[in-house]
Amino acid sequence: MNTKSKSLVAIGALMLLGLYFLPMWWIKLEAPQYPGDLALGIKIHINKVVGAKENDLDNINGLNHYVGMKRIEPDSIPELKIMPYVVAGLIAFGLLAALIGKKGMVVAWIALVGIAGVVGMYDFW
Repeated sequence: MNTKSKSLVAIGALMLLGLYFLPMWWIKLEAPQYPGDLALGIKIHINKVVGAKENDLDNINGLNHYVGMKRIEPDSIPELKIMPYVVAGLIAFGLLAALIGKKGMVVAWIALVGIAGVVGMYDFW
């Protein structure tokens, strides 16, 4: 692999670092009772689930009760404890693939990132 390809793989791996600082999913719920700026929201980070505003998670849990859904309890979601390690492994493997520069390793890394994404979406569903 040439230097440009190695650099792009390393940049791709390092972009996963954003998951440690930014929400990976943001849900905004608007309704006549919660219009515009009053809309409820949830931010799902790599290791926590929080309301977009101070009481949003509690309000959503209260509404969930009325429609028969379970409470969203971040401490009871094991994926929030595992995900930081999975992402760290993907970053490390991506950087190693970029450093070594073997096409097979890069393909394996891309496949692993894809598989992790599909498994994550399935698990979230």
